[in-house]
Amino acid sequence: MHSSLILLSIPFLVSSTLAAPNPGKVIARQNNPTFRCYHDADFPSQSSWLSYDALWEANLPLLSKVNSESENKAISTSFMAVAQSAGMDPRVLLAQAMQETGGNLHLPCGDSGLSCGILQVQLPAGEAAKCSGMAKGACESNTITAMVQQGVFGHAGTGSPKAPGIANCLKSQNGKVGEALRCYNTGSVPNAADLSQASPSSTPSYVSSVANRLMGVTVIPDKSVLLSQCGFKDPW
Repeated sequence: MHSSLILLSIPFLVSSTLAAPNPGKVIARQNNPTFRCYHDADFPSQSSWLSYDALWEANLPLLSKVNSESENKAISTSFMAVAQSAGMDPRVLLAQAMQETGGNLHLPCGDSGLSCGILQVQLPAGEAAKCSGMAKGACESNTITAMVQQGVFGHAGTGSPKAPGIANCLKSQNGKVGEALRCYNTGSVPNAADLSQASPSSTPSYVSSVANRLMGVTVIPDKSVLLSQCGFKDPW
């Protein structure tokens, strides 16, 4: 659940405004979204997120570089089906997957082999569904669905200290997405008033980065920008 995605260093327009973006500006920002630094308990409302189809379209060029067409179809189908079964928004899964792995089904397990799959969920050895090291196009649809299910429901569907699952986090945090994302990344919510507070092994900027992805940002600024312009603490 600790994001292992390598961040790309490119110029960004960064807004330090803490208020949630105006939902009326979402469409205008779709092709040129502005990265925002979300601090404290600030998180954009669901009504201001891009639609699932718009988010998928924005990220498809990146997904197509790392997965086959059939794999990407299976990813989207799994997001929709598993999210429906969990009673959650599939846009959260898409944004998390892009933050955790860039949507790449074939990445090695992160966190010294502990976090596996498209959502980098931590499970006991041998239990994780994964396609690490497989050739592009070789990841079967049932494995992809299992990856998503493990990220959503966690260990044995009931959660564990290392893998509560995003659905269990949403339940424990009364449906508050920002708090649920901190729970997923850290295993708990150290401070609901400051969602950048994280354990030493997790990522302070995680909630902010996923929030931006829900607004249509497809590439997150590198660490130096997150530290200097957003003020997140350095856990690296």
